[in-house]
Amino acid sequence: MASRSSLLFSLPPRCDPRALKATGVERDGGSIQSRLVNITKHVLKPKHEVLTVEEKVKLQKDYNVVDSHLPLMLESDAVAHYQGFRQGTVVKVTYDNELTGNHVTYRCIF
Repeated sequence: MASRSSLLFSLPPRCDPRALKATGVERDGGSIQSRLVNITKHVLKPKHEVLTVEEKVKLQKDYNVVDSHLPLMLESDAVAHYQGFRQGTVVKVTYDNELTGNHVTYRCIF
């Protein structure tokens, strides 16, 4: 899960937007059915880790890049949506493959 705390609850389909704004509730638009299966536990899914601010700064310094130079991952991506990644977050994606071994890439949530 991302570094923010979250609570999942079901709202009526036509919930008043003013009520959501008054309570500070963020609606992600996902359905309960989309949360029933933990897609991050699938054997073929690579490992996704959120970088801390320090790790993000070190990555940018070591490789002389900014967020816009990194490959993008949409906020609507299945893993990003399931994990609750928000725009601007940098994620380390580790692939474990029999042919190539461990392979690491970094993605910026857009």
